[in-house]
Amino acid sequence: MILHLCGDDKFFNNIREIYERNFPNENEYIVLKGKKHNKYVFDQNIRYIGYLQILLLQYRKYIEKSDIVISHGLDNSRLLILLYAKVRRKIVIWRGFGDDYYKLYLRHIELYDSMTKEIIDKISKRRITLQRIINYNKVCLYIKRLLVNRFDYFYPVIPTEYKLIRNWYPQFRLKYINLGFKRSIDFLINTNISDKKYILLGNSAAYENNHMDIFEIIKRLDLGNFKIFMPISYPSNKEYEKYKARLKDISKEKKSNIEYLENFMPIDEYSKILEGCISAIMGHHRQQAAGNIYMLLFHGARIFLYEDNPLYHYLKDNLIGINTIEELKSDPVLIKTELKPSEKNINRQFVIDIYNGYKNDFELLNELNNRTKNEKNSYIH
Repeated sequence: MILHLCGDDKFFNNIREIYERNFPNENEYIVLKGKKHNKYVFDQNIRYIGYLQILLLQYRKYIEKSDIVISHGLDNSRLLILLYAKVRRKIVIWRGFGDDYYKLYLRHIELYDSMTKEIIDKISKRRITLQRIINYNKVCLYIKRLLVNRFDYFYPVIPTEYKLIRNWYPQFRLKYINLGFKRSIDFLINTNISDKKYILLGNSAAYENNHMDIFEIIKRLDLGNFKIFMPISYPSNKEYEKYKARLKDISKEKKSNIEYLENFMPIDEYSKILEGCISAIMGHHRQQAAGNIYMLLFHGARIFLYEDNPLYHYLKDNLIGINTIEELKSDPVLIKTELKPSEKNINRQFVIDIYNGYKNDFELLNELNNRTKNEKNSYIH
């Protein structure tokens, strides 16, 4: 049995679809609740636990039934559960989301450009909380890294990040596993829109998009009648609501043709917007927005990333039409230059291969699951 530790986020349905498709009747799910009501996951058949239940060890019976525990993302509360799983000699796999392992191992990467950093300083309240101490104190980080080293396997968003972590933290002991299993691509139906009129800016309201600095680049571009779509549906808290309001004020001042996507959209509706995009600018200095970028590539968009973003180098080695934001500054016409049909086909096939589970470790996970079952049965007999 595979036990999945998940957050109350928009990724849950995708996670469940993938594992039910590839390992039917072999999965149990625990969703970790926040302080307030759920936002994304509403299912009576799912186990929900909060912080108090974690402290009271009310997850033990689910650990005992499982053979493998996969944590989709990693935070402090999940760390406690995973350490208990190791005490009970379960196989523990950390499926990284990005933010989790960048904070833990790749903190040297500068995420914010100057204008974004300035506005963060103005609106962000850096209160000293226990959570912040655990996340940022050097001693706590050292202890967390030691604890994580007790896990068995690690799967980052892109394979090159595994090497990146090993280079910066040679003590990292987890083995690499590819959990990119086959999934549905029904939402990626391509209607071959011939007249692309949109540009996508960023993937969320997160500061890592460096919206303020990208605005400065955009104002120098001749976009003609192109409309800019800007997703800002998440994160959502008081601090980010101030940030979103500031974004809107600045775009009005610059008279930008921007439409903000403020509400969470069903994946098929969002895919239709991306299909109409001729290009997209992602202002991240770390790997982020990979899901958005794969969808855009499937639909034939040109992608602009910062050159120091690990995702840029991974995509550049495999695809066509991946440009740097630095190139956009020197050659502004690129923003409106559509890829050739042959180039779009190469990129689309790359995305299809990813969604079809190209080079995944299905057999390894299946073997691990069966091995632990056999060991358990032999112990019983």
